[in-house]
Amino acid sequence: MGTGPVNLVFDEFAFDHVPAVLHHYCTTETFMAIVASKRIRLSALSMSNDSEEGRLVLRLTDKLGDARHTDPNVLASLKAHWNEVVAANEGLGFCLSERGDLLSQWRGYAGQGRGVSIGFSTEFLKRVSAADEADEHFATLERVEYGEGQQLHEYGPTYTALVNAIEDAQGYLQYGQVSITEKLKAVLNRKLRPWTRKIYTFKNDGFAEEREWRMLALLTAEEQKGCSYRAVDDKIVAFRELRLDAGEGTAIVSVTLGPKHVTPVDQVERMLQRHGINATVTKSALTYR
Repeated sequence: MGTGPVNLVFDEFAFDHVPAVLHHYCTTETFMAIVASKRIRLSALSMSNDSEEGRLVLRLTDKLGDARHTDPNVLASLKAHWNEVVAANEGLGFCLSERGDLLSQWRGYAGQGRGVSIGFSTEFLKRVSAADEADEHFATLERVEYGEGQQLHEYGPTYTALVNAIEDAQGYLQYGQVSITEKLKAVLNRKLRPWTRKIYTFKNDGFAEEREWRMLALLTAEEQKGCSYRAVDDKIVAFRELRLDAGEGTAIVSVTLGPKHVTPVDQVERMLQRHGINATVTKSALTYR
C-alpha cells in the first residue's frame, strides 16, 4: 500500500505505522456470532455508507484528464471501461479501524455505543490473507488511502498506460468516440488487473477519521449467484465468510465494550474463555450516553 501525508490530528496513526491490533466495531449480536462461529463476513462494499466505494477512480480519472489535457473521447472510453470493471467486480470487505475507542465508530457501527469493538491481531490477519495475489478470490489485508494527492500519485502511471493503450489502438476517432475492440479490452483488462482490487482501497478524505483497514476480496459477476446474502435494515447484502480457525495463532486479542454496553467485564471474559478465546476485555473510556 502507498504512503501519504499525515493528518496532524492523527500523528500517532502515521501512514507508515502498522498497528499490532485492528478493531472491528459491531453490535453485540454480531460479536457473539463471530465468537461462536469463528468466522467473519466480508460484505458487499457497494451497500456500505460510502456511495463512492470502488468508483472514486472515476473522479481521479477526470482530475488527471483535465490536468493532462487528455482527448475527451479517449477519456470517455476509459471511464466507460472503468464502469464495466466496477460493475463486474464487487468489492467484499470486513472493515477495521486503527482506533479502538472512537465515538463516531461507536455511533455508526456498534448500536449507538451498545455494541463492542473487537481487536484482531494484525499479524493473524496477514497470515490468513492470500499469499498468491494472482488468485483474486481470496481476501487480502489492505490499508485504505484517503489523501487525494497520494491517490493521484499511485494511479498516475496506470492512467498513463491506459490512455496510451487506447490512443495506440484507436488510429482515428470513429463518429466522435473511440471504438473499444475486444483486443483493446483485453489489453486494458491486463493493465487493470492489479487495480481491480486496489480501487476498493481509495476513499474520500471525509472518512479519514476512521483510519480504516479492510480484509478485501472480489466477487465477480459470474460468482454472484453462488454467494450468501443477509438482511441489514433496508438492504440485502451479499457476503462471503472467512474462517478464523483455519490458520495458526490467535485472531481476537482484545475486546472493548461500548460506552452504553452494560455487561460486566468479567462476564464477557468468561464467555470468551468458554469459546477458547483469551482476550483482554476493557470498557470504553468515553462518557457517551
